[in-house]
Amino acid sequence: MLRIVMLICTAIVILLGETGFSHAASAPDMCADWMNKRLSQNDASACAARDAESERARLQRLLQDLRKKFTAGRQERQWQRLESLQKEWEQFARNDCNWESGFAQGGPMQSVVTSMCMANATANRIDRLRIFLCEGAGATGECRESQAYELKAGGR
Repeated sequence: MLRIVMLICTAIVILLGETGFSHAASAPDMCADWMNKRLSQNDASACAARDAESERARLQRLLQDLRKKFTAGRQERQWQRLESLQKEWEQFARNDCNWESGFAQGGPMQSVVTSMCMANATANRIDRLRIFLCEGAGATGECRESQAYELKAGGR
């Protein structure tokens, strides 16, 4: 349901932007809170892609931290298993987002839908994995290390 609402809101924003109401294209950081702005299709695509890339970079940092934790704790086998599963997850996420963006195939929204889907899937993956930075794989709850990867209120 949330995805549908996000897609509808984004479509409205893009349509308004294409009718000439775009005021954010020349702003220094047009992508700040971009879903609540009237952007052109190209600007919306660029902002969605930036969000997806930002989440991907955040996931890579988390994976590096997990690798350090697992290897320092003599849990190399757990790291190897995660590394393998991560490759499978990446392929699944790409396939899932390609399927989802197929509903907008050939339309101006396709790249935005793909990027938004990847950003959301990656943020969910981070939320799933971050607890493993904590003692007992999170059995004692959140820790400072996992909280560093918590998505802040207000989004990316």
